[in-house]
Amino acid sequence: MEDGGRAGRRILVVEDNHDLRDELMTGFVARGFQVTAAGDGALGARAATDDRHDVVLLDLEMPSLDGLRLAQVLSAVAPATRLVIMSGHGYLRTAARDLLGGSVPVLAKPFDLDDLLHLIAAPPLRT
Repeated sequence: MEDGGRAGRRILVVEDNHDLRDELMTGFVARGFQVTAAGDGALGARAATDDRHDVVLLDLEMPSLDGLRLAQVLSAVAPATRLVIMSGHGYLRTAARDLLGGSVPVLAKPFDLDDLLHLIAAPPLRT
């Protein structure tokens, strides 16, 4: 399949930075994904429980519900959903890896969308 199996795959982007959220949405749509976006953790939790997503990309540091807690909630309520955390803070990335037991990839901002797509396509991490 020419699109790498992406057509119809659903991604939820939970990011409080409006510009980055829009950039990710535009890039994913251009590559054949169905995209839902949320501007904070609480809205992301609602979107994730209202609809099924193949991948949830979440910022680590957000208002109302941070990405780490959201990842823990989603791991419990939607265990088949692929989670990817992103953060611009090295110490937070390390803490997230430690707290989640290495089961959720943590991506450093800024990043290239193609690198993110490669990460999403890779087999899930195992603990």
